[in-house]
Amino acid sequence: MESDPDDSFEHIFLSPAERKKYKNLRDLGGNGPDKINKGDGIKHFFNPMCRHYRFDNDALPTVSVIMTTQNEPDDWVSISVESILARTPPELLVEVIVVDDNGVPGHHGLPANIRKGVDEDEWTYVESLSPKVKVIHHDDREGCARSRLTGARAATGQVLMFVDSHVEMLSGTWYQHLVVPIVENPRTIAMQTIDVIDDLGTKDYGSGVGPLQYGIVNTEFWFGYQADRFGDYGEPIDPAEHTEEELTERKKM
Repeated sequence: MESDPDDSFEHIFLSPAERKKYKNLRDLGGNGPDKINKGDGIKHFFNPMCRHYRFDNDALPTVSVIMTTQNEPDDWVSISVESILARTPPELLVEVIVVDDNGVPGHHGLPANIRKGVDEDEWTYVESLSPKVKVIHHDDREGCARSRLTGARAATGQVLMFVDSHVEMLSGTWYQHLVVPIVENPRTIAMQTIDVIDDLGTKDYGSGVGPLQYGIVNTEFWFGYQADRFGDYGEPIDPAEHTEEELTERKKM
């Protein structure tokens, strides 16, 4: 942490030519050197503390980002890939592996219209963005878990980051924040907070939603989202171990 703020978290790791090529990437609405002319920018909710973090990228492991997709509409695969390429330090990003789990019509009993909602040109587009983008097509519909394993087997980075195909990295330090706990303890699984994206056309953030959600895995390996970062998801609470104030706050979650 540094006392003097800077805007490193807003950095975009693209050349001028790449900025023109990317058709979906949105900026944060500023007027600095990383401005992208894609509308007025995204409404975002960065904490002012973001400007005080500093990271030594030379001390951090490389990453393979693995994205699984099935029936994803509205250019979201492209938006997701573009934001990862643009906002991950290139010396840390080894590859973005996209696993197409839509299946092949007629194979394994899949119907002829199984890919009716798939934009086939999108695969060509995302691969054209960078040699780091790799698309793997499944013959059958394998599901999310097997699709992630497909990507993991093909990955060559030191850290594996699994993401959905409807995400948008807003910060140029998103990966650093997630990987620091892994550097401190390699047995750690780091999970990002979840913003909510408006799916009614604007693709804005925070419209009509509650607090940010944290992905939690409890001691029985059940997964879920909760607003209480340090709480125990899905596990009983002993009132004797908490203050009245803590119990009141817990009821609000």
